[in-house]
Amino acid sequence: MSKGTPVRDEQGKVIRYAGIVIDVTEWMRADGMRRESQARFKAVFESNNAVKLILDPATGNIIDANGCAERYYGWPAGQLQSMNISQINVLPWEAIQSHLASWQEHESQHFEFRHRRADRTIRDVEAFGSKISIHGKPYVYLIINDITERKRLESLMAFRLRLYQMSETATEAELLRATLNEAERLTDSTIGFCHVLSGPFSPDMQRVWSTNTMQHECRMDTDQGDMGVRMAGIWQEALRDGKALIHNDFKSLNRNRPLPHGHSDVQRELVVPHMEGTTVTAIFGIGNCPYDYTEDDASLVNNLAGFAWDIIARKHAERAEQVMQEQLNQSQKLELVGQLAGGIAHDYNNMLAITLGHVEMLLDQVPESHPFFNGLKAILNSTERSVAITSQLLAFARKQTVQPAVVRLNALVEECLPMLRGAMGESIACVWHPGPAINSISIDPGQFDQILLILCLNARDAIKENGTITINAGEGTTPGYAVLTVSDTGSGINERHLPHIFEPFFTTKEVGKGTGLGLSTVYGIVKQNHGHVACSSEPGKGTTFTVSFPLYGDSAVAATPADDEETAVAVDDCKVILIVEDEPDILHLVQTILEKIGYRVRSAPDGESALKLDPQGISLLLTDVVLPGMNGPRLYEQMRAADPDLQCLFMSGYAPESLDHHQSLQEGVNFIRKPFSIKDFISLVRRSLDPQPYPTPR
Repeated sequence: MSKGTPVRDEQGKVIRYAGIVIDVTEWMRADGMRRESQARFKAVFESNNAVKLILDPATGNIIDANGCAERYYGWPAGQLQSMNISQINVLPWEAIQSHLASWQEHESQHFEFRHRRADRTIRDVEAFGSKISIHGKPYVYLIINDITERKRLESLMAFRLRLYQMSETATEAELLRATLNEAERLTDSTIGFCHVLSGPFSPDMQRVWSTNTMQHECRMDTDQGDMGVRMAGIWQEALRDGKALIHNDFKSLNRNRPLPHGHSDVQRELVVPHMEGTTVTAIFGIGNCPYDYTEDDASLVNNLAGFAWDIIARKHAERAEQVMQEQLNQSQKLELVGQLAGGIAHDYNNMLAITLGHVEMLLDQVPESHPFFNGLKAILNSTERSVAITSQLLAFARKQTVQPAVVRLNALVEECLPMLRGAMGESIACVWHPGPAINSISIDPGQFDQILLILCLNARDAIKENGTITINAGEGTTPGYAVLTVSDTGSGINERHLPHIFEPFFTTKEVGKGTGLGLSTVYGIVKQNHGHVACSSEPGKGTTFTVSFPLYGDSAVAATPADDEETAVAVDDCKVILIVEDEPDILHLVQTILEKIGYRVRSAPDGESALKLDPQGISLLLTDVVLPGMNGPRLYEQMRAADPDLQCLFMSGYAPESLDHHQSLQEGVNFIRKPFSIKDFISLVRRSLDPQPYPTPR
């Protein structure tokens, strides 16, 4: 480059130039490089791969923004260059200034922020900043990456872990509330709700609100909170199609009914149905985000709902498994108790047999005018009641073969009443209204006792303090059926629970106070006997269970032989009876009874001793089933091998079905259970000896 001044002659003609010549080669080269560098920087800055901003660290003003920033934030470049970073970053200005100063002090640093966009959405970003200088002035050069999805995924994983940890102690409703709180936080919403439509969950899960919704957003009465999913109308599409619904203009919706009084104003709403197969089991929703909801938000809520539902279902399954294990343990305990009760009852029945037999013999010898007669009669009545109680306890403790019999309904109830009234306590009255005397049904008496006891115990538990349980027998509205009703004045059953009361393991009682098997057992027994069972209830007033069974003709009821039939049979004093009994008092009692009516008796304390006796002339073997060493059935087998005509009558304090060889023991035919009355005992001995068939008593 040169710069010169012209030199002229006297006439003004330029004759030469005088000047300085400057070599600008290097400057031109440097300028070219500078322009090339600026072009490269501009090309990099305008790259579409990342959002880029240049900030003035002193003021936070945006000096420049690339095209990607324009598209990402939604403002045109010219408007962005007139904005301050505080209009984008949601942090307070003091915090923003601190980060700007940090960028000036270090060559490069990166931070995570939340940035606001033109559409009012807020995104998580990661900003990589470095210090640059333009014309000697410091600036901050930012490269910004959207990390919203990464942050949401991290939040989802962290929340899932937290939910698992919470599930150890939290209720199902608390787990759902925590899920709604997290959905609100991740979407900047202020309303969160869940409406449970189906599932084996507790009643308090029907409707759950987020913490913020309950504390700040809604002021509804409790009974208004449930809008009714199908009545609201706005979720019909979600219920029908099983897909998420986004209402970013909620007020424009045509709703079937307005929001309840006290419900917060709704601007936007996102509704996500939770599916189990093709069934919508719950509606999860969030509302009032300051910006429009997107499909990403719907996916987020769906994932959160899935986490919560899976954990709640697992929690419920674990609880059900625990309950079943507890029930199994309880069942095993009951089985052990039943075995123990059977052993105790055997000894108890032996003692009762001694008392009953001797009292009956004394009463035969004492006239009614004797001062001891009434006392002996009282002992007899007390002993018979003890016999009945023992029999009923064994019926519930053992696994017995079902043996239906045609019996009168009134008699079944009256036999069970003493035990029922004892179980009710003094504060509960048990009232009995018998039906027609001829009403007979076909059922195993033990099963009937079980039905009546379960219904009455449930009625007792429903009565908080004083109350009445009423038992009625009669004929139903359906011809050919006898009806038994059990009514109480208790708390009643909630209408929502009524359809489930006969389901196994369903119970409304507190933990540890009910297995949920009682009414399902009643239902099974009634159906097994071709009957029907129904329940009606009114909360606060009481419950009535109605059980109906097919009627049987009165002629079907087995008749007991009359006393004169029994006494009319003459005793053949040639008959010899061998008694084998290890209990000396019972052996003496039985021997006394038989000898008194004319039989010849021989005795032995056990099977081995009996086999040593001369079997000649023995017509009947009367033996206890359970003996020390050889048992009764085995003894009979060996003796019958020597004398095929030998008859046998077994006796025991155990129920026949709980004994070995119980298939060969038929009560009332070749087996009599201790304790027994003298009349029944003599009757069965005579029939065992006499080949003539006698009517079988029921």
